[in-house]
Formats: sequence, structure tokens, C-alpha cells
Amino acid sequence: TKLLVKSSPAAGLVLLLIGALGFVSLTWLRDNARQIITATLPGLTLAGAANADLGQAFNRTLLLLLANEPARRAQLPREIQQFSNQTTESLAKYEKQIYESGDRKNFDQLIAVCTNYLTIRIRIMALADAGRNAEAVTACHAEWLPAYTAYKEAGEVLFRFNSAQGELRGQNIMMTCGYTRLAVALICILVFVGGFIFGRRRRA
Repeated sequence: TKLLVKSSPAAGLVLLLIGALGFVSLTWLRDNARQIITATLPGLTLAGAANADLGQAFNRTLLLLLANEPARRAQLPREIQQFSNQTTESLAKYEKQIYESGDRKNFDQLIAVCTNYLTIRIRIMALADAGRNAEAVTACHAEWLPAYTAYKEAGEVLFRFNSAQGELRGQNIMMTCGYTRLAVALICILVFVGGFIFGRRRRA
């Protein structure tokens, strides 16, 4: 009975330590999991969607410069606008889930090159609509293609940023699980060894 009474505070301290370790670990895991769900996965999805729709709008603008049939020339601007609207919608949703300064910097850079890209595209489409295809093609090669390349690269920066963040947060989760398991094992071993040594001394 005396041994049980004397060991109770130590046992309580050990249980408290394990509980505190578990609480901290679970909190860390929860935060990383929440960041993956609320930031990383939506970021990857929206950045990917924006890049895909950007490419579709770009391809149809090129087709507009080559189209000869009046019906096709009337249809392509509507398709271009549709994909452009979808890109804008994806980027608007992306902006709402920005939580980090690095992500904000990348996004602002994307918007800057996007504005330049759209300004040039509007001018090229106006030239094509006026039947000035030669001028439109010249502007396309000289201005619009470089603007598109810059826009595409800025979009890929967003995608790579979220991909890297997801990988880092996944590694944090795995590392926390490993360290927690190791710490609990060490505490149990120390308790066992301490109890064994204490028990031998009591018997001595």
C-alpha cells in the first residue's frame, strides 16, 4: 500500500506528460491537416484550372486569327470569353484562400502579367474583327506571345508553390507521428526501468 501511495504521484506525472505530448502532437497534426485541406488542395485545384482555361482561351484566339468562315469567326469570341471568365473565376476563388505572404506575392505578380496579357489580346481581337489580320498576326508574335509566356509562367509559380507547401505539410505530419511514437516509447521504457530500479531498492 505504501509503495502504491508513493508511486501514485510519479505515475500521475507520467500520464500527464504523455497526455500533454499527445495534445501538442494532435494539435500540430490538426493544423497541418487543416492547411492542406483549406489552402494546399484548393490552391492546386484552382491554379491548375486557371492554367488550363488560360490555354484554352489562348488556343481559340489563335484559331480566330486563322478562321475564314463567318460563323466560326462569330463563335470563337464567345468561346474565348467563356474560358476567360472561368479563369477569372478560378483566380478570384484562389485569392480568397491566400494565407501566406509568399503566396500573395506570387498572386499579385500573376495579376500584373494577366492585365498586360488581356490588354494585348483585346487589341489583337479588335484588329482581327476589323479584318486587319496581318497587323493582328504581327502584334501576336511581337507582343502577345511573350505576354502569354509570362502569364503562363506566373500561373505555374502558383501551382509549384502549393505543391511545395503540400509536400512540406505532409512531411511535417509524418515527422510528428514518428517523433510522437518515439517519445511515447521512450517514456514507457523509462517508466519501466525506473520502476524496476525503484522496486529493487525497496526490496534491498
